[in-house]
Amino acid sequence: MRLALSLTCILGVSIMMACGESKGQESPSSTNETASPASQAEPISIFGTVQQPLEGTPITLTQFENNAQVATFDLALDANGHFAHSVSLDKPTVFQLNVQNVQRILLVLHDEDIEITVDGQNPGAPWSTEGSSDTDYLEAIFALNSEKQRAEGQLNEEFMAARNAGDQQTMIDIQNRAMALQANLSTSMVELMKERGVSLAALQGVQFVDERANIDFLTTFSQEMAAALPNDPMTQAWAERIQIIKATSVGGLAPDLKYTTPTGESLALSELRGNYVLIDFWASWCKPCRAENPNVVAAYEAYKDQGFTVLGVSLDQDGNKWVRAIEDDRLVWNHISDLKGWRSDAAATYAVTSIPANYLVDPEGKIIATELRGAALHRKLQEVFSEDKG
Repeated sequence: MRLALSLTCILGVSIMMACGESKGQESPSSTNETASPASQAEPISIFGTVQQPLEGTPITLTQFENNAQVATFDLALDANGHFAHSVSLDKPTVFQLNVQNVQRILLVLHDEDIEITVDGQNPGAPWSTEGSSDTDYLEAIFALNSEKQRAEGQLNEEFMAARNAGDQQTMIDIQNRAMALQANLSTSMVELMKERGVSLAALQGVQFVDERANIDFLTTFSQEMAAALPNDPMTQAWAERIQIIKATSVGGLAPDLKYTTPTGESLALSELRGNYVLIDFWASWCKPCRAENPNVVAAYEAYKDQGFTVLGVSLDQDGNKWVRAIEDDRLVWNHISDLKGWRSDAAATYAVTSIPANYLVDPEGKIIATELRGAALHRKLQEVFSEDKG
């Protein structure tokens, strides 16, 4: 199966949908066989066949802990293209098999042998795995996402054509279709996770789930994960993230934000109390954000005289690029940033891991809606101000 692989839980993978955070770490190689520290588990076998192998090009197996590489093993091929490796694991563990820099296969292994068949020359060729239920779960997760990515590829082409033609309405329509694709993927992923249950592989599925729309399910699922893998750092981090999401969901008070404006002054969200405020997380380098900006400008112009404003929260690092984007996109509302990029404290406070992201806050500071893009933003504002007039 040909899959798009991720070694971290990254939200937002398409130019049409969002810019997402990505992290990676390096670590040194080690010897050819391994066992988890103090492991008493029986060894499992990782074996298989490389079809059409490239002569003299290595095959490596990398072990990960908490998204960091902890060991890399060189695997030898025999005359028939066969390889084998044994490992003892006391818990589910993520590995990546790098086949001669042509194919990279993500595996989740614990107490089951696994057989892998892969083409050594064609990067687009499918591979197969047998024996590991967790790896099978992982492949099902990425297969669902691959379906969405194929559909998004067509939408991206349509979007670029509309942008080149200056057709704003078609651009908005395409964004709405892209968001529908993401919503469908989220629904399918939740159904898969309910069917397959708790597994380290499930943490890869979480990145494709609309967390706020499925917070009750994810809360229960994270509790089950914590019970099954109580000492796993990724499971613990996910449980902490769920708590932050719950605290910044509709109905809660928006945590205050106080950072620097483009002119060097300090501005707090709380200073805008008395208005409906759209907290808009974005960045100059984020193409989906820049594509959405005309829609936010139109909403601002339509409702600014009725008590609506926007607070732009940038995940930029370069202050000059931030200011230039504000000017180029004619974003005339208030802006703040700590210029830390993805290390932004504001992003951490609101559990933002992909942009654009936004929160609509009422005059008392309560969150009344999230993720309002395209026509959804205008519908919500029309609803809010129609109620106020009534």
